[in-house]
Amino acid sequence: MSTKRPKKRNKQTVAAQRARYQKQQEELAAAKSGKRKRDAKEIAVIVISVIVALGLMLPSLAQIFAQPQTQSIPTTIEGYQERYQPLVDQLQGELEADPTNADAELQLANTYFEWGSYARMFAGDDEFRAEVERVFGEAKSAYAKYVELLGSTDSEEAKQAEVSEALCSYYTGDTGTAIKDLTELAESTDFAPAWANLGMIYAAEGATNTAIECYEKGAAADPDNALDVKEYCEQQIESLTASADEGETTDDTSADGGDSAADDGSSTTDGSESGGSDGEAS
Repeated sequence: MSTKRPKKRNKQTVAAQRARYQKQQEELAAAKSGKRKRDAKEIAVIVISVIVALGLMLPSLAQIFAQPQTQSIPTTIEGYQERYQPLVDQLQGELEADPTNADAELQLANTYFEWGSYARMFAGDDEFRAEVERVFGEAKSAYAKYVELLGSTDSEEAKQAEVSEALCSYYTGDTGTAIKDLTELAESTDFAPAWANLGMIYAAEGATNTAIECYEKGAAADPDNALDVKEYCEQQIESLTASADEGETTDDTSADGGDSAADDGSSTTDGSESGGSDGEAS
């Protein structure tokens, strides 16, 4: 089956994306004034996820982020629905006309992912959180369909879609599945963004030693920084190491609260944790 492949991004596009992201962050800071205060770990995960999305994800997502934006960041369910639902409807219409349109399926997945990524910052009540979970569920389903349409998981595009699918699990509270899926992808393909996002999750969960191991593997998998992963991972390693040197705890625990193999500094040779439990690689 033949599908149209997304165009490759270039450095100028990435720079423009990041400039736009910085502007959005300023809007977010202003919009969040008066909202509930989030702890540093939660903020770090949110910010890192969007940075990784901008720097490492597929060209179609870059195109979505690069679209002109004149509205402020919404803070309500209705605001996000008003912003994203028209594009969702358009893409779903294209898929109804041609269910094999891989480009439209990817753009649908990326639209839902962006929707969920920003909306979760303001999801302060049960109804809003349920809406965010629904949106990420739609994104996860669309990423899976996209990979199915490609007919192979060998391409960079397919691998990144699998990374995004795993992040959807993480952002809906299924940390175990996210770690399991990212670990399997990283170990089987040595895909740098998979290692980087796995490191992000472990760092957010407080598993510092394991996070550093993942970041080291991510940097090694992108030796020329072609995907902007090497630089990112090295920065995270430096930050985590500096925190450890300042006396902050680095005791690793697994995502489900159990002891991790990294407690004594040990791990398997491929970076997965031994004695895996729910959500950990075996």
